[in-house]
Amino acid sequence: MTLPENTILEGRYRIERLLSQGGMGTIYRGFDTKLQIAVAIKENVFQTSQAVQQFEQEALILARLQHPNLPRVSDHFSFDHKQYLVMDFIEGRDLWDLVEANGGPLDEIITLDYVLQVCEAVSYLHRQNPPIIHRDIKPQNIKITPDGRAVLVDFGIAKVVTADGRTHTGAQAATPGFSPPEQYGGTGTTPRSDVYSLGATLYAVLTGEYPPDSISLLAGDEAFVSPDSINKNLSQATSAVIEQAMRLRQQDRPESIDRWMQDLRAIVAGNGNSIQSLAADTATLTSRMRSTQPIVAAAVPTSPMSRPRSPWLWLVLGMTALAVAASVTAFIFGQSQGNTPPDTEAILKALAATATQQARSGGQNSDDPNLAATLVALAATATAQAQNQFLAGQPEATPTSSPTSTATVTSMPPTATPSPSSTATTTPLPPTATATRPPSPTATPSP
Repeated sequence: MTLPENTILEGRYRIERLLSQGGMGTIYRGFDTKLQIAVAIKENVFQTSQAVQQFEQEALILARLQHPNLPRVSDHFSFDHKQYLVMDFIEGRDLWDLVEANGGPLDEIITLDYVLQVCEAVSYLHRQNPPIIHRDIKPQNIKITPDGRAVLVDFGIAKVVTADGRTHTGAQAATPGFSPPEQYGGTGTTPRSDVYSLGATLYAVLTGEYPPDSISLLAGDEAFVSPDSINKNLSQATSAVIEQAMRLRQQDRPESIDRWMQDLRAIVAGNGNSIQSLAADTATLTSRMRSTQPIVAAAVPTSPMSRPRSPWLWLVLGMTALAVAASVTAFIFGQSQGNTPPDTEAILKALAATATQQARSGGQNSDDPNLAATLVALAATATAQAQNQFLAGQPEATPTSSPTSTATVTSMPPTATPSPSSTATTTPLPPTATATRPPSPTATPSP
């Protein structure tokens, strides 16, 4: 149940109206009667220990950050067994709202200016001690204020790397189209993971279409299309830096956000044609992506929606995926020699192929774009578990279909993550009339 208008929290925050409500929380516009300013109030709607921990982490992360392109947290408290986060109310619209309002791609130089501002914020996060990896950069999480300031919001799934190498991770999720392969497969996100998401964000805003999902690219189910092939007005230099950031292997991307920013700044300064290093790299990347032999020979349909599926059917699909994960992972692990864990990229490719083939042989709809992605997500969870056990000296462990192994995955339609402003938690993904690729299932396992 949402809070009624004029509810007073902590004796000072008055609820004015509901902004949005979604899977990660509820966002209200409020008024701080003490400071006489508008605020955004985020309510944690889940009370599991994991949800409480994730919410508290977001508060702790934001509370210690001070950057003009990041929201500022001013308070954190509990009321009626729920947690609340008070932060700056950011006036403006998110980047995807602007794309939809424009009816297509935004201006190249203006967009690069917005993204460069976000890059400054991401660079600031990566320089923290310990570093912070955002892991949820996408157009819906970038707010543009009336004065042209770009603000990166929503730290619900950020990852903090401690000095001893351990990670404190927020919600386990990934956004199809904007999350790199390592965020699905459990191989470990790094600052280069944020570089991928920034490149994918540029792709979306400068083409008016969602980028292809990294898992679909990895499996060969979808071909990478250069941004300048979609938007004929886009410069080759900008298309090149986007493709460079979206390379599937982390080691093939720019080594840091600062390095990638150098190329963006060169384009804005009018020196894009002098970026010599990108031409050969981009040609190699595009050739590799386009020449990948599809593991599953199925075209991605353009129908706006898949046929609804009953809960029991998704349970069957989940069980199928986990069973496939067990057999494929066991096979690959069996081929590994010594103590070196197997290549997770190879595992995911095999899972993508085998899971889809097995589902099809069971009579499922082979043209459903959500099918393979859902099965791969489920299988990736099992693979990550098996890999962790392998590293612990138990390579023979087999994933199971227990509630624990499946709880981190859902086949529900995607929803955008929360922002501290008017679009907040449930900014819907763009309609298929604008984004020609229907989004895949959202919640997927991440390290």
